[in-house]
Amino acid sequence: MSYTFEHLWKLLIEKELTREKLRKNNGLSSARMTNLAKNGNPTVEALAHICQKLGAQLSDICQHPGKEGPHNV
Repeated sequence: MSYTFEHLWKLLIEKELTREKLRKNNGLSSARMTNLAKNGNPTVEALAHICQKLGAQLSDICQHPGKEGPHNV
């Protein structure tokens, strides 16, 4: 089952952050960021870390394609 991280990229724009700033400021590897950019399968730990640093919920950064509403993950 695949998920899209389009909402993460939109959230970064809203917070005036770049992908590189997110990566560097939060100790994320470039491989992990590439995985997200390609809608790969990041670990729950990585997603939780990003959510914590951005003050976001998982549903704020991740969505299952074709699903709508607040319970999209």
